[in-house]
Amino acid sequence: MKNAVLKKTFLIFVFVGAVCGTLFAGQKPKVVILATGGTIAGYSADPTSSTSYKAAVISVQDMLKSILGLSSIADCEGIQVCQIASENMEPAIWCQLRQKLLTTLADPAVAGCVVTHGTDTMEETAFFLHLTVKSDKPVVLVGSMRPASSISPDGPLNLLNAVRVAAAKESVGKGVLVVLNDTIWSARNVQKNDTIRPGAFQGGSFGPLGIISGNKVEYLFQEIRKHTSASEFSALKELHTLPRVDVIYCYAGMPTDLLDHSFQSGAKGIVLACVGDGSLSDKVSAKVKELTTKGMPIVRSSRVIGGVVVANGSVSDDEHQTICAGTLTPQKAMILLQLCLVNHASYQEIVRAFQIY
Repeated sequence: MKNAVLKKTFLIFVFVGAVCGTLFAGQKPKVVILATGGTIAGYSADPTSSTSYKAAVISVQDMLKSILGLSSIADCEGIQVCQIASENMEPAIWCQLRQKLLTTLADPAVAGCVVTHGTDTMEETAFFLHLTVKSDKPVVLVGSMRPASSISPDGPLNLLNAVRVAAAKESVGKGVLVVLNDTIWSARNVQKNDTIRPGAFQGGSFGPLGIISGNKVEYLFQEIRKHTSASEFSALKELHTLPRVDVIYCYAGMPTDLLDHSFQSGAKGIVLACVGDGSLSDKVSAKVKELTTKGMPIVRSSRVIGGVVVANGSVSDDEHQTICAGTLTPQKAMILLQLCLVNHASYQEIVRAFQIY
């Protein structure tokens, strides 16, 4: 009798376990899509044109309805944060987007987030979030080089892949990612290197973190510089905007009054997109010394797509009291300097930040 009861109880547990296992196995991760506009939401009356169109026309809800297979990957929720072309992106919107991400990612039911964005300034937004979002959950930025109305739009598959990456457990702890053209890039290194082609995004001197092959997310490398939860800037509270930092493009015969104008107009820092390995002409070098003596933080980066600006290399940073950007592009060096200024960092603390982020 006792054995019969035990056997019956065991069978009940097996049945309940099987039912629960089936239910949980059928559950899909929840991914929230925060939309900001861009070409991926663009429309043209001429489907043969991929350059003449109006960006940020299509809502996130309509975008999600149009993508076949999305519901098989994740339970998706769309939120329209703003609806702009990315050339109109600015620090105040970055801060709003960051806050929305922090609130959304704090929900235990959310596995990750996707941010739809125009490609022109995607790398800046991605790097800002890479440094300021305090979460290990995946945050994936995605866009397209062709509008949704194009004969062969790249946006639908890019968005499908972005959701796939955001839903993947392998993406946890990888920092903020950018997904386009079946490729996964780190927000730190990704750059837009072409004006119109679908394969526009590259990594300067660095390769991608991973790829999407069919329906498989595969990581090949990992970003070791500090980011997201490990970033000191992710602890910033009540961040609403960023101080002005000017990026000045250097060229042969460049006049020094460009730096004077920046200083006199209220910029709190300057990033120089220098020639070569962060080289400065004699005239610009003298002006830089003058301004750093007055307390203006100045970063040496390079206008060259790849490579590294070497500290105390072509210019003595110690003598000039300049900051070396290393492998950061001018636009990303600008963001890191802005965040350092928000933290009231000293010169040595800024130098350290550029070494670890």
